[in-house]
Amino acid sequence: SETKLIWSNDAIFGTGEKSFFAVRYIREMNTIHEPGILILKLDESILEGIRLSISDNRFAYFIIDGDGEVCFGQLPNGVVWNEEDKNSREMFQQSIMPRIDNCSKQRLKYGILNVKKDDNTDFRMITYIPPEVSMGVIKQIQIVLAIVFIAAYTLGLLVTATYVRRITRPIKYLSETMSGFDESNLNQTIHLNTNTELDQIGNAYNNMLDRVGMLMSDVQRKERELRKSELQS
Repeated sequence: SETKLIWSNDAIFGTGEKSFFAVRYIREMNTIHEPGILILKLDESILEGIRLSISDNRFAYFIIDGDGEVCFGQLPNGVVWNEEDKNSREMFQQSIMPRIDNCSKQRLKYGILNVKKDDNTDFRMITYIPPEVSMGVIKQIQIVLAIVFIAAYTLGLLVTATYVRRITRPIKYLSETMSGFDESNLNQTIHLNTNTELDQIGNAYNNMLDRVGMLMSDVQRKERELRKSELQS
């Protein structure tokens, strides 16, 4: 026999109030009489225990049965659900009920709806985050993302500026040194340590100065020898 959990009017114990009931057939294989039915009315403190377990009163919480009837409800700010209250009923019918079976396709302007169905009882547990709360969280996320973006953009600019400066300064130094080349001063060599191709250019320039110095020394030597030879002649 199955045990069923139902939400119904109390017609057995005479209160007439809505309550949870656990219903189960009682069978005895050793007898031939009709089976009986065991009906247990659950204590109202169960709902109060559910209410006390709620950790965030900004949300709305509902438990509905398979017929779509509200068994438990708490609105934002801890307001107890009252089906007779017009505002509560409209909020539930307009914001929650139309999207219970299609909550994955809801749009954010309606808030965030989470529905969990218990297959054994067909009861559905609903958590509804109103749009003002969800948008507030999204705004906080947007602010954090904006701060991260600005920080990353600023850091990128600083890194780029540092890298560009690291490259442009040696290039400017090379340009000024080569532009000021004077054969009377061959000791103005280039000293770079950039770990780039600019170091090779500087070394090539320094080698050129060495070769020019050697050529000039050779020319001067030959001129002296020529003058000496002319004097001897």
